[in-house]
Amino acid sequence: MQPLGDGRRGLVHNRIVVRLISADPARRGLLAGALAAGEGLKAAARRRLQAKGCSMPADLAIDIRNEENPALTSSQREYELNASIEGGSAAAASPELPLAEPAPPRARPRARLVLLEGDGPVREVEIARDIFNIGRIKEVREKDQRPTRRNDFYFGEAQTSVSRRHAHIRYYPETGEFRIFDDRSARGTRLFSGGEPIDVPSGRGRGEQLHSGDEIYFGSVAVRFEILGGDPA
Repeated sequence: MQPLGDGRRGLVHNRIVVRLISADPARRGLLAGALAAGEGLKAAARRRLQAKGCSMPADLAIDIRNEENPALTSSQREYELNASIEGGSAAAASPELPLAEPAPPRARPRARLVLLEGDGPVREVEIARDIFNIGRIKEVREKDQRPTRRNDFYFGEAQTSVSRRHAHIRYYPETGEFRIFDDRSARGTRLFSGGEPIDVPSGRGRGEQLHSGDEIYFGSVAVRFEILGGDPA
């Protein structure tokens, strides 16, 4: 982030290359997976800059390169980061020219989960948080009884096909998407979207986007995802 004049700050580079250069191929793969997990590096950078009141180029590109035969530096670093200005955005480095402001976050639409198959203390619940946890019990505790997670939608101890930390739904205000992630559950998470089955990747990746009317299976327990008032654009 650099000063742009008039009290403004922003990212002036529109091209960022992250080169993974560890000598250990497994370590490079681990780093690549971490950078691609969840919302991805570009969306995470945009969210962080917005939180700090900073602007960023509309054409920002971030490339992650896993070098097969890295030329190691004397410091044996695991990655290198190079930022540059390419194309028309080069003018953005001038304090006299404002950077394109990111689109404002969208208001989160009302959404809910409705229980279709299986039993539980509640039949439906509204998704009232940007990160919404789902699991077998309400509160997950360690052996010393310290709480480690609270589930917003839970089904009770009898539903053994549902893991205690089974899945979570995340809302992205930048895109208006709800996405579901499997939290390394024992029996997996599966969608039926438009009649097609989709297995949600376990423990990594970008999850799967949800659309109103999708059915979600947590083990053998099924719920329906509904947008109240229509699917977001």
